[in-house]
Amino acid sequence: MRIWPVSETLAVGAQFAITGPDAKHIHDVLRYRVGDRLKVCDDPCNGFWAEITAITRGEVSLITREELLAEKSRLPEVVLAMSLNKAAVMEVAVQKAVELGCTWFLPVVTRYSMGMDISPAKLERFRKIAHEASKQCGRNSLMPVEEPVQLDEMPEADLRIVLWEEEKSRPLKEVLAAAENPKSVLVLIGPQSGFVDDEVAFLKKQGFISAGLGPLILRAETAVIAAAAVVAYHFGKLD
Repeated sequence: MRIWPVSETLAVGAQFAITGPDAKHIHDVLRYRVGDRLKVCDDPCNGFWAEITAITRGEVSLITREELLAEKSRLPEVVLAMSLNKAAVMEVAVQKAVELGCTWFLPVVTRYSMGMDISPAKLERFRKIAHEASKQCGRNSLMPVEEPVQLDEMPEADLRIVLWEEEKSRPLKEVLAAAENPKSVLVLIGPQSGFVDDEVAFLKKQGFISAGLGPLILRAETAVIAAAAVVAYHFGKLD
């Protein structure tokens, strides 16, 4: 069942409203009515059953009736970092990162990035896609989509991996198997044209481990799905 994120802190008995496109979707597409119940999650990511008390195309008024058992977040936290690419490619990457349980999404500026920045409008679009994907897959926590960073601004993690098409001797599964219970994993995916050698050399000096995804050259959006799925499977997030 879909879960609807709301931007406030809730408790049992709290009254609140869903407005805008979400309200229109609930009214026009799902055809919910007064007395129907739906799942919501609040800003701290607590889940609730909420009952509709009034509904129009522009606003759905609700009251929380029951708190849901908290989902246990399985470690490690997974940061999916990706070189800036075409908007359509980034949109697919964001959506699939949400569905495959990534903790957050980080755009990165590299030598062959398609663009050096994300406009506020595009960033808002990516965040809206993350919001919609969370509702669709029933995830009760939103995946933040961050502002782009440079390679020398990459966040720390217990295990940091750069996927590199030139890495033939160390597949991703071996790198994951060698890790000793990391609490956080960062996976960096490059641009369509790939990383240049000095970028990979720099990342290795920063503690990244280079890994491959097999003998074939994958599109960036395919690499995102493959990498996120392999990581999720390895750490039991798909069980």
